[in-house]
Amino acid sequence: MGFSSFYSKQVFINLIPKDISGCRILEIGPGYGFYGWVIKALRYGKDDVELWGVEIEPEYYNACLTLGLYDNLICDDANKFIEEYLDHDWKFDFIIMSHVIEHIEKKKGIILINNLKKLCSKRIIITCPEGNTIDKLKLPDKKLHDLHLSMWKEKDFKKLGFKTKHVRRACAAGRVVVLFEKLWFFIKGLRHGGDVIAWFDHNASSSIPRALDAFEPELAPEICACEKASVFEA
Repeated sequence: MGFSSFYSKQVFINLIPKDISGCRILEIGPGYGFYGWVIKALRYGKDDVELWGVEIEPEYYNACLTLGLYDNLICDDANKFIEEYLDHDWKFDFIIMSHVIEHIEKKKGIILINNLKKLCSKRIIITCPEGNTIDKLKLPDKKLHDLHLSMWKEKDFKKLGFKTKHVRRACAAGRVVVLFEKLWFFIKGLRHGGDVIAWFDHNASSSIPRALDAFEPELAPEICACEKASVFEA
């Protein structure tokens, strides 16, 4: 899982129902386990929630394995894993994927998303940077799977049947963060338009239990605690 802002995480979390009793959840690319901690907080005291993770980078996989947040954790390519499980007679209730899709070539990314729709029974939630953030050069200190290989916009997800929301990189109070990020992307020679949050519901009447447009300060302690627990997010 790559870099995502505090505000982006808050909107993403709003799409995960508070009541996840009896659910089987799959996270693609958990990184250092931020959303693993979120799910752990939501399922506190509930033994009937099953959390799966698929991570291709060995360093991140080992970090998540050490944390023990996932009931099933697999070190594998996401497309390969999904294709193997398409023939199973059960599905995941929720599939989440934060800042992963841009690390996959566009054609393979579209195949992955379409396969996720076949393997999910309730909601898929995806977030990624919007705009041209493709890495033209591999920096010596950057892992192969951390490279940005594709560009995604809201219209790309809408074509695949998703609802979308554009999320600014920080709330109004975070202007310093915005300036820092703009400088960082300028130095790297990249253009960045914020984040895209996309979700796909198999039930057309599914409602969003929490407002996506409002900044909810009550979530701040939850997010900060999860960030601290996940050690570090690349």
